[in-house]
Amino acid sequence: MNNFWAIFGKELYEYVNSFILYAIAAIFLLLSGYFFFTDVIRFDTFLIDQGISVTEGLFRQFFLDMVHVLCLTIPLLTMRLFAEEKKTGTIELILTYPIRDMELILAKYTVCLFIFTLMLVLTFAYPIFIFHFWKFNVEVILSGYLGLFLVGSSFISVGLLISSFTKDQITAAMVTFGICLLFLTIAFNAGWAGFKGQKILVHLSFLEHVNKFANGIIDSSSIIHCFVFTICFILFTRESLRSRYWRGLR
Repeated sequence: MNNFWAIFGKELYEYVNSFILYAIAAIFLLLSGYFFFTDVIRFDTFLIDQGISVTEGLFRQFFLDMVHVLCLTIPLLTMRLFAEEKKTGTIELILTYPIRDMELILAKYTVCLFIFTLMLVLTFAYPIFIFHFWKFNVEVILSGYLGLFLVGSSFISVGLLISSFTKDQITAAMVTFGICLLFLTIAFNAGWAGFKGQKILVHLSFLEHVNKFANGIIDSSSIIHCFVFTICFILFTRESLRSRYWRGLR
């Protein structure tokens, strides 16, 4: 565990002392604020007179919008995890230390998850502000945020893997974005796959799972899906690092 916390502290220090973190946080908050403002205007103008609740008419749409914000910003957050060290050559030095591959991977993953969680917590200001005007079911809001957290943790694992493949941060960000977007929209044309194929594609779609959480439905299958997805990509990352043995690079 000492190695884990040493790497965690190093990674967190590098993030905090880099301009890119504050740029990503600014983009995240700007986009989330824009979508929230837009959803509030839409709800107040068109939906409130129809008797639609705040959770259904406002926050459900906000959580669905936020998934796309995660899809855009998390690749920027994860792109440097391994790519920067491979570019500078420090990855070779780190891998000669008495550090287990999983300690290195989990420390980098946890740092990104910690930063992402802090950014997500900052958006709590939106429902707190709205509560002064419209009362709503707090449990549903917490359920929606749980969905965003699980999806964000899954996207971070994708970025972790892709960053281990390349030295170029831009390439890592673009590929991660593409994969995350694929798993968001994979159920859009699921009808062509037949009944069984459609069920599989819908289950793979993060958008479908977030929709459940946004409606206050904490489905164990959705939690398991995100957990298994994350574990699989973390294990793929470990195999990516282990492949350096096979190529004689370590």
